[in-house]
Amino acid sequence: MVQNAALVTNPNRDSPENGGTQGPYAYGVVWMRSIINALAFRGARQVLEGDVAVGSKFEDAARSMDPSIVVGFGHGASDMWVGQYIEAEGYSILLTPANADLMVGRVIYLLSCYTAQELGPEIVRSGAIAYAGYNQAFTWVGSDTSSPATDLQAAPFGRAATAYPRELVRGKTVKEAKDKAIEVFNQEIERWEQSDDIYAREVVKWLLWDRDAFTVLGDETAVGFIPRTPTVLIVAGAIAAAAAAYGIYRWRKRR
Repeated sequence: MVQNAALVTNPNRDSPENGGTQGPYAYGVVWMRSIINALAFRGARQVLEGDVAVGSKFEDAARSMDPSIVVGFGHGASDMWVGQYIEAEGYSILLTPANADLMVGRVIYLLSCYTAQELGPEIVRSGAIAYAGYNQAFTWVGSDTSSPATDLQAAPFGRAATAYPRELVRGKTVKEAKDKAIEVFNQEIERWEQSDDIYAREVVKWLLWDRDAFTVLGDETAVGFIPRTPTVLIVAGAIAAAAAAYGIYRWRKRR
């Protein structure tokens, strides 16, 4: 097990009925990229994005990379989590109880509907350290699917949904990450309760729904990810400081 390695799935095409690349998956792409960026300099990361977010690639990456945490987005059912929609094939299945043993020894977060009902408990029973996900449909308010990164009403859902994995990649325990996620949900609920936005009531309604559906199972004392110390940045900073000090010394000497 590589303690500072993360596997992230980021499918970008939904079914035509769900809007293809302009449906719910468009928001997931934006939210997962914020996690990918949070992993920069903290450890190894492998991202299965777009047509690579399929079952065979997921299994290969889980076995070869042996990540300590798995963070994923995609549609879900009580006993299934899926990734990319493939033309003429349908959704590619990533996890079911049949391959839950892929998650042995790992901490998993699935931004996916319903997986906390059956799949999450089975993942933990199969040997995962911890699982987090949702026991109901993760639901948000979106007003501009063509530009999800700037969708004002969807933004609080993205911040709340990514709080848990953000804390994990900072080296926090499962409980600390869970508590932070609930805290962010509550902060967003309070902020939108005071908003005069025409969609504010809907935003609050579904933030409450998602917060209450958020489920964490397993060992909450565990640390799933041990971030690297950014030694390169420290050395670079020291060199820059030394160069600046030498420049001041030379300037004073010339005077």
